Amino acid sequence: MKLLESLGLRKPPPSDPIFRFKKFYGFQSPYWEAEAEFAPVRRVVEVLVSCPRSGANPMQHLFYRELEARYAQVLAAAHRALSAEPPPHGHELPSTAALNLVCISVSEAPPSREWELSFEDARAIHYSVAFQGWSPSRVEISPC
Repeated sequence: MKLLESLGLRKPPPSDPIFRFKKFYGFQSPYWEAEAEFAPVRRVVEVLVSCPRSGANPMQHLFYRELEARYAQVLAAAHRALSAEPPPHGHELPSTAALNLVCISVSEAPPSREWELSFEDARAIHYSVAFQGWSPSRVEISPC
């Protein structure tokens, strides 16, 4: 990739104050696969940012910081939404503390456009909770 960049054939990812962009997907709804430090969990998580190749917009940055500030409330809402779904066969829903945040999907205009949190637990169950605004709108539970 460095050779392509040095020849001017491939541009490096844009610089960003929050997201470390890794790979761009130029589909009909383009997005960047990225990583970012997420303060509430004190570690780096995967972030899928719906945006053009040029990078995230200021609204997405503001949303990410607000999500960090609201994370305890959002996590509780996600857990309540997951509790309303039947658990996978033979499994019970883990506590909020046992849900490991693995990915945040940031829409192009959050929080008004749907965005998502994804978790995994120690038993390799994947939990996705989509939000509209700050309220859960749908959930998905599946084995990893």
